[in-house]
Amino acid sequence: IVNPHKMPPGCSFAPTKTLTYKELESKQVIKSVNDMFITMKGKLCFTFRFTPQGGVGVSVTYVDKARKTEHNIKQLEISKPIMQELKRAKNADLISLPTEESEKYAFMI
Repeated sequence: IVNPHKMPPGCSFAPTKTLTYKELESKQVIKSVNDMFITMKGKLCFTFRFTPQGGVGVSVTYVDKARKTEHNIKQLEISKPIMQELKRAKNADLISLPTEESEKYAFMI
């Protein structure tokens, strides 16, 4: 267990977790991605990290293990109010990320 108050100056504690598209899809966390990513979805990784403001940062990365390359595709921030909305949501409720109508990258349950 990490006590964030006992960390050396300049260090921070931000729990992170990286999951592949397939893992998120099998857990029924992600329902679909934007059509431009359909061919890439087998190589997409999503890294989730808590932000100091109470939200969650999401980094979407394209990982090509054969070429040993990674490309950052998109960084999203799920704000604290949206996180609170998600906590109140039912299992079948959907939210699109990012939440702006102009860009829809993924639909999460």
